[in-house]
Amino acid sequence: MALMIVIGSLGGVNSWLVGPNKSLMATALHGDLPPILQRVNNKFVPTALLYLQGIVGSILALVYLLLPNVNAGYWYLTVITSQIYCVLYIMLFIAAIRLRYTQPNVQRPYKIPGGKLGMWFVSVVGLVATIFAFIIGFAPPTQISFGQIFESSTLAYVIPVASAMIVCCLVPLWAFKFRRPEWVSEARKLGLEED
Repeated sequence: MALMIVIGSLGGVNSWLVGPNKSLMATALHGDLPPILQRVNNKFVPTALLYLQGIVGSILALVYLLLPNVNAGYWYLTVITSQIYCVLYIMLFIAAIRLRYTQPNVQRPYKIPGGKLGMWFVSVVGLVATIFAFIIGFAPPTQISFGQIFESSTLAYVIPVASAMIVCCLVPLWAFKFRRPEWVSEARKLGLEED
């Protein structure tokens, strides 16, 4: 039973590693990532993106060396990830309302009942809950020791969390702003086709 749990966990880790990179590869096929990040192996696995993920993951793992215990490092990485997801969900709820007005006749697999009022209700409840979770994410927990520097000031806890979150949100915007039309042709030269 333990062996099957380990095999299942390895399979789960594999999908977590490759899944986001496959999504980024789809982005690369639209010309939003430079050709160096479009490299794939003979199975069309985005190897360059996996290497980049490994480098970024290794850099993030350094947080364990900078903090006094593993709990503090794990908390920082978890809260930064949660904050980024909160930003994503805030944008999704706003986009849902906007799309209901700008593209009301588009066929969708699921439509929130109640028309525009139903959409507003669901989106506002989601927005309020997500904004609340976002704000709570900046409150340092009292159960975890972050070291003397961080415990002396809430600002010392908030600045690293906010900085990491801002950097993670700005990277895709930066890549989108500086994309080039020739990046699409580079993807086509590799023989990649959009699904």
